[in-house]
Amino acid sequence: MLKRLPLLLLLLLAAPALAQLQIPRLAQPLVLDAQFTEWSSGLSLFLATSADVNHVRLGAVHHWKGPQDMSLEGHFAWTREGLAVAFRVADDEVLNDKPVDNAWQMDCVDLFLDGRSGGQGVGLWQLLCKPPVGGLPAEIGSAGQDVSGLGIRIAGRATPTGWDAEVLIPWAALPGVRPQAGSFLGVQFGLDDYDRRDGDAVQPRMMTVGGAAGLASRPDRFLRARLIDQLQFGADQPLDSLAWLRADNDLAGGDGGVALSATVGSLLAARAATVKLVVQDPAGRSSYSQTLPLSPSPAPWAGLLSASATWKPSALGDGSYRVLATVLDRSGRPLGVLEKPLVVIVNLVRNLRASVRAVDLPALSREDPFRAQGYLALFPRLERLEMALARSDQATATRMALEMQARLEVLEKGRVISGAGGLLDVLNLTAVPESQISVEFGSSTSAALTLWWGGIPLAFARVSAADSPESARAALDHSSAPFLKLTPERLTVSGRPAALEAGGPSWGGMELGEYDPAREGLLLRSDRRWIAGFSLDSLADLGQLEGVVYLPGCAPEVKTRLETWRGTRVPVLSLDEASRKTVLLAGPVGDLLARPDLEGIRVRKLSLRKFGASLRVASDKWLITTQGPSREMAVRFGELLAAGQPIALAQADEIRDLVVRAVTPAGVAPLTLEGYRLYCGDVHKHTYFSDGDCSPAAQILESIYCAEDFSVISDHNTIAGAQLVQKLLPAAGFHYPVIVGEEVTFEEHMNAYPLREVISEQLPWQEIVKSAHVQGAVIQWNHPAWSNNPFWLAHLTSGLAGTGLDAWEHCPARYEEWKAAGRLPLIVGSTDNHHCDPGSNPERTIVLAPSPAGDDVAEAIRWKYALAVDPQSPHFFLGSDVMIATVCHALAEGRSLKTQKALALRAYLEKANLARLLDTSSPVRP
Repeated sequence: MLKRLPLLLLLLLAAPALAQLQIPRLAQPLVLDAQFTEWSSGLSLFLATSADVNHVRLGAVHHWKGPQDMSLEGHFAWTREGLAVAFRVADDEVLNDKPVDNAWQMDCVDLFLDGRSGGQGVGLWQLLCKPPVGGLPAEIGSAGQDVSGLGIRIAGRATPTGWDAEVLIPWAALPGVRPQAGSFLGVQFGLDDYDRRDGDAVQPRMMTVGGAAGLASRPDRFLRARLIDQLQFGADQPLDSLAWLRADNDLAGGDGGVALSATVGSLLAARAATVKLVVQDPAGRSSYSQTLPLSPSPAPWAGLLSASATWKPSALGDGSYRVLATVLDRSGRPLGVLEKPLVVIVNLVRNLRASVRAVDLPALSREDPFRAQGYLALFPRLERLEMALARSDQATATRMALEMQARLEVLEKGRVISGAGGLLDVLNLTAVPESQISVEFGSSTSAALTLWWGGIPLAFARVSAADSPESARAALDHSSAPFLKLTPERLTVSGRPAALEAGGPSWGGMELGEYDPAREGLLLRSDRRWIAGFSLDSLADLGQLEGVVYLPGCAPEVKTRLETWRGTRVPVLSLDEASRKTVLLAGPVGDLLARPDLEGIRVRKLSLRKFGASLRVASDKWLITTQGPSREMAVRFGELLAAGQPIALAQADEIRDLVVRAVTPAGVAPLTLEGYRLYCGDVHKHTYFSDGDCSPAAQILESIYCAEDFSVISDHNTIAGAQLVQKLLPAAGFHYPVIVGEEVTFEEHMNAYPLREVISEQLPWQEIVKSAHVQGAVIQWNHPAWSNNPFWLAHLTSGLAGTGLDAWEHCPARYEEWKAAGRLPLIVGSTDNHHCDPGSNPERTIVLAPSPAGDDVAEAIRWKYALAVDPQSPHFFLGSDVMIATVCHALAEGRSLKTQKALALRAYLEKANLARLLDTSSPVRP
């Protein structure tokens, strides 16, 4: 029986980890010389603990060895000219010979800034600060974004322990921030480390404040900071902007006590003398109090002051404690206070471990195979919990523990009890196991939900926690593509406001040689992430544009057409005036992409599709987003989710029927091959043997939880992880078709499977294809629109013709065109999953084969008895009409795919022993 965690602890977890940060005005003029003489105040952030380690990639020969290996103290301040940044890096080996736009691959500091207006438009940056190495000065740039012309400047200098730098970012680069007290922006530091012994490894190690991950695409994870005139000091003043408090307890056992430490940054060190540490128990009583002198920190950070102590309570119960650190000056006057929650989950962790080890999967699979399937989700989360415990990552450990507890409550009690009222309530939708609903929590504020039928994904939704009912309703007005004219239909779904969009943006790859200035314009996005061809016949579909640019040589008839369309609402701009705006370019491109601000930009093709539907529903606590091949299906699925009740089998059956009605091709007979069945799985995913972050065993158990009939582990340039799990699973009594694959990674990426031997990425691509075929494997082109390299450009319009490749991953830009012309390559679907959450992407591959074993899956792909399925795509199924009809026929029959899945689960788990697998599979790479 699991012990419920106190409600106070749950409320604590919803609170921000840091007080609101403050960025003061720089008291003296900034002199850009990397000397820091003018920095008497500023926001200070420190990356110097294991909890700050963001990742360690494949090829890194060591993990973080301590502050001398890599650490950083960074400062933010503001001036009339712009945002000022200073940082000191400790690094025992400073190396970087990459161009500045690839500086992140070696030693580098990343400045993550969000200074957009209203969260939209220009002002979101990942600036790369390259150290002064090889006699060259420090440089600043960006990967995929142009910073030329913005006046961003950097000065750096080498030091005995690493390097220092100062940066000035003019306010023009942060248009959403007014240079005055009260303005807000998002900030974060990233520190990349590379040593000679890392060889060919790319970005071997990275640290961020608090270990925040995914910052390049998740500005919501930046630290929120407010501009102020000057910092204030006093008993009640928060010092989070100048000092740091840690409270590390042995979350797993508690016997080692709690290590308390306070560190005062260099900008406060001259004022501070002592620190008073206080611990309050869940009832608010003082459990510990001690005043300690502040002493210089160990090298290389002797300029910082610190104090530490160990609190050893006699009986440490689960709950939410409060640690306070008051920093005092030499006269004993308080300068300010630091506060940190101390979450104790000793008993919960102990009970979770015991509960997972006690699961009798063979008995469960005989009685209720779909319920047994739900228990498999515990293994990957326990692995993440153990990793977080090892790193003293309190937030992740607690989040994993609470999620595991909620999953067990739903499996055993039919509903979430301990986390009721929060995002974990999404798990209540899964309380009927046979309805087959998987849930992945990408963070504490978002979840992905997939409804399966047998092994086939029928419907997918994203659920985001809303700050309030008002914020959820406001999100209904945010278009998925503001540059297109999408008019949402407002409606009510399960008594809640909703917005339905019919159609949406359709993206594909394009080579500029295909661009026809007589028939097309080029849509250029404000952040310069892409430039996209757009048909002039579809001008009526364009939405919010900030200008039109007539390129030299633009035909008079094109100008006339655009003048009639734009009227007075869209101004005509020069290309220079269009900087940082979303505009339509008209006329011949000439040497357009040779401009520094457009160099390396991705070229795409954009159109507005008129089919499919997406729905957003605002509940009191959630924003629900889902798609469907028809209006009826999207609305019905939205109704079931918004109701917040367990989805019954009969309701899942309704969704199945609506999908079949929407996508079955008329007048096409299905394939019937004796001894062949439909199997659905994933042909592309990763583990910690390359750039994934989980063990092969965890990735496979999560795949079974997500209803996959087969799974290809395809780590970059290695098959070691797949081969390992092929041994570990049978040894622990699991019998599941793991397929050994490899993502052969050179200038392109190709997946080959099933393999007996690794294929060298050093071979010419033609030889890579031959090597796969010699082993009896198939080989696919992974994410073809991912890059603009010569291979991609050469085969953009011809598809797989002449390549020898067996399959194309994901929907091609010319899907309808190629299909109508009978030139459609075999399309496979995959997750390309790296984070042990394959349910966060429902795209899969369906094969018609005698079995889900690797050789049979490969044979089905070779003979084109396969297609891709993606509930997020309006096409839903991607492939030949015969294969689509075959799958729809099986779905229309109803029960056979469910029965097949139940029998398969019993076979997988007939002798499965979770405890044995826990003992033999390591949560870190061996």
